[in-house]
Amino acid sequence: MYQIQVPFAGFFSHVVEQRLLGPGSQTPLPRMSPASAQAMYQTSLGTAASVIDHSVAKSTLHRRYVVGEEFTTWLSQLPDSYPHSMLYARPEDLLCFMDCFWLERHGGSILPGCSTLVPAPQGVDSAFSHLSTLFEQLGRGGEYDPRSNTGNP
Repeated sequence: MYQIQVPFAGFFSHVVEQRLLGPGSQTPLPRMSPASAQAMYQTSLGTAASVIDHSVAKSTLHRRYVVGEEFTTWLSQLPDSYPHSMLYARPEDLLCFMDCFWLERHGGSILPGCSTLVPAPQGVDSAFSHLSTLFEQLGRGGEYDPRSNTGNP
């Protein structure tokens, strides 16, 4: 939490604390055991994930997980010196996946002068968007840093 740097801030925090913990406040609950707290958090966070999933259309959620599964499966076939998980994937892994795997399997339009199917630009954008969201959900948010391989590739 941020601490407000204003004159008399200590006085105001004391007043708030008195109101929260002073006479008339609820009786304090007994401390939980670490195991009980852990179980409560796991249950609550699982429920929160379910609520978040329901805030997205089922078809969007399905497409997001399909492209994530395709990427994870593709990563798993790489040699040991490459990342095998979205937790360690780099931008070059995404680009190679899109070029060598995803584009070949998701082409659907024949452009004038072309004899092969190509994916629609919106489809490519959607795939990247779905992967970006999955990276965020895996805790890889923010700008990608190649030195530490952190952030959203």
